[in-house]
Amino acid sequence: MSYRILVADDEDFNREIVKDALMGKEHDYEILEAGDGFDVINMIEELNPDLLLLDIGMPKMSGLEVLENIREKDVYESLPVIVITAYPEEKYHALELGANDFIAKPIEIADLRLRVKNSLKLKNYSNMLEDFNKQLEEKVCERTLELKQALDKSRAAELEVIIKLGKAAEFRDLETGVHIYKMRGYSKLLAEKLGMSKDDVNLIYNASPLHDVGKVGIPDRILLKPARLTDKEFEIIKNHVEIGMEILSGHESFPLLNAAYYIIRDHHENWDGSGYPYGRKGDDIHIYGRICKVADVFDALTTKRVYKEAYSVEKAVSIMQNEMKGAFDPDILNSFVDNIEDFVAIKEESENMEEDIPPILKIMSEIER
Repeated sequence: MSYRILVADDEDFNREIVKDALMGKEHDYEILEAGDGFDVINMIEELNPDLLLLDIGMPKMSGLEVLENIREKDVYESLPVIVITAYPEEKYHALELGANDFIAKPIEIADLRLRVKNSLKLKNYSNMLEDFNKQLEEKVCERTLELKQALDKSRAAELEVIIKLGKAAEFRDLETGVHIYKMRGYSKLLAEKLGMSKDDVNLIYNASPLHDVGKVGIPDRILLKPARLTDKEFEIIKNHVEIGMEILSGHESFPLLNAAYYIIRDHHENWDGSGYPYGRKGDDIHIYGRICKVADVFDALTTKRVYKEAYSVEKAVSIMQNEMKGAFDPDILNSFVDNIEDFVAIKEESENMEEDIPPILKIMSEIER
């Protein structure tokens, strides 16, 4: 498949460096060039590139102004943009405006090639997911039927799709690997403390990494926003549950995928019925979802985010027992609190070995097929 890449930089020398790095037999790229912001806007409208490599310091219209301009138009919402600049402090501003990735000057050729390759992969996954959702809504699209038939052919093919989607999610969210590692440990420990069977413990351990796989369908400007989400943005990000369900729908005969489906569906539901997406209540919430709910919330409360500091373990437990009491199965919450020292041990272990936490592709390859 051929990709059209627009390289925007006011320096001819810089554009040549990028062109030389991306041209070759191993790459099927058509390189377009723009020297100022106005040229970028015009070429996007006329030539519809697959990826924009955008220098921030350009004449007439800066790269940030270009980025803001194109993100205001829905038709360019899915265009991946990699910002290139010699000023790393501009990274968060660029991400806030809708950039998908960031490359610092001077450019490292290997880094450039990998980021371009990954951005184009993510665009493909995003396009596939967008097509998939449209086809499901219309109920008549031939490609939806073909995709479902392909997903039904074999367990190996189904797992391959999920592995790739999970890998795509990790590329977009640098915190995913750490979060998944802790989620697996917390969920497994809870299942064991609740006296669940070995099969159930293994299922929840192996399926829990897919709890947020639907986030591959959430726009980068929201998923990577370096600030608290607005109410409207939060409503959009809540769609990741139903996106994940659609990805795994129709796999009831495969235990692992079936377990992941229930985790995706129910891990944002609340015991008192106040959760989403369906307002399930009490035992109507699958036990796997109830367990992952506790694990997910504990990790969220005790993890630092760009918009908040991490709560202490004591503060997090207090919030879960009091302010959020109606969110959890009482038996599961009590088991969690009774064994809090074991959960703290998992938390500390994962934070101490953060550099070595395996990516989701390696995690998924460990699953017994």
